[in-house]
Amino acid sequence: MVGYEDELDIPTNQLCRVVYDLGKAFIDDMMDTVYSDGPVYFKSYPFSESNHLTVFTTFGNQVSPTGEDTGLLLFKQKLLVASEAFASFPSNQLQDYYDSLSSKYQTEDLDNLAVYHVLYHPSEDIVAVDAYSNWEEN
Repeated sequence: MVGYEDELDIPTNQLCRVVYDLGKAFIDDMMDTVYSDGPVYFKSYPFSESNHLTVFTTFGNQVSPTGEDTGLLLFKQKLLVASEAFASFPSNQLQDYYDSLSSKYQTEDLDNLAVYHVLYHPSEDIVAVDAYSNWEEN
């Protein structure tokens, strides 16, 4: 998978659409180098004060990373998320998902709860979301 980091300060009800469009533009920009037919996905810490996101996609051709860190692109050979709270929903229900996590973990410090959002099948107004949460350091 390949991706980049970004800072976005936008309302939750617009987040998935904006990230989906950014991810698709990122894929289009890479078409000369890699082939991607995978989803756009992003990781965030929705309960921390940071607006930091990591936007990713997968790609289908073999690449040979140089190991040099450009500071712009992120590369991971594999990602395994052991989710504690999976859900599938339309993007207009993202806040409801966050609220359910907040209720579920009300005694925990939620700053380190990472949420992976897999985005697909957009319509004009709504993007479908598969969300996975996992405790990790940001």
